[in-house]
Amino acid sequence: MNDVSNGARLNGVLPNCTGTAPYLPDFAAITLAQLDASAPLFSRQDRKYIVPEEVLDEALGEWSQNFDVLEIDGNRSFLYRSLYFDDNRYSNFHDHHMGRRIRFKVRTRHYVDTDTYYLEMKLKGTRGRTLKSRLLHLPESITALDAVALEYINRTYFDVYRRPLHAELTPAIRVDYIRTTLVAKQGGARITIDRNLAFTSGSEVFTVDAGKAVLETKSDNGNAIADRTLRRLHQHPVPRCSKYCIGLAALGRVDRYNNFRAAMRKLNVSAAF
Repeated sequence: MNDVSNGARLNGVLPNCTGTAPYLPDFAAITLAQLDASAPLFSRQDRKYIVPEEVLDEALGEWSQNFDVLEIDGNRSFLYRSLYFDDNRYSNFHDHHMGRRIRFKVRTRHYVDTDTYYLEMKLKGTRGRTLKSRLLHLPESITALDAVALEYINRTYFDVYRRPLHAELTPAIRVDYIRTTLVAKQGGARITIDRNLAFTSGSEVFTVDAGKAVLETKSDNGNAIADRTLRRLHQHPVPRCSKYCIGLAALGRVDRYNNFRAAMRKLNVSAAF
């Protein structure tokens, strides 16, 4: 049951995920230390958009006056590798698919360019806010959740939802992409621009149409400069635009994904079923 078919399935070969994003010469640089020192936005309103490159180029022309770009060692685009965990019923996927208010995601992430590793947890808070929490993780444990990680996950879940978490989490899929991060000169808002998405499970790999970018605006109120620019360019937030959930559908790990079809069509991603 294929929706669209412009993605590419590969067997056992990870696609080239080296940076293809433009250098953005019109943007001033911000360092990682400056980024970390700014407002972390661990509680925020997120808006996701899927835009063609030509629309993104127009938006970037406007944002250069209001945003800086993260630069590390002369690079402005960086490889992220995230391994998502779920139980054997993919409960986290189904909670997201059903739009349940209490839901979360757990991943280990390798920030390849800085060679740093984190355990990261995203939870849905009140009024649609996204709560993000993270903990430094050991490189040798990137594919596993050790006792320290499990204690952190259970404690974070309880602190937000005031009930214990009962879940046996194991690796589900890996998601790789190239990210460019823009940071507002004032106000702390951010934009992440993700390209070259690739989903991997075992020997199966699915790559996303390189002509599309996933943008996420992150602000305190969900109506920052970036959102207003995108509305003027006739771009609208895409609901249920979860890389994890889309990846599971693309790799055929789930058979119900109706609520992700809009995002999948925009990305030219077909389900394996």
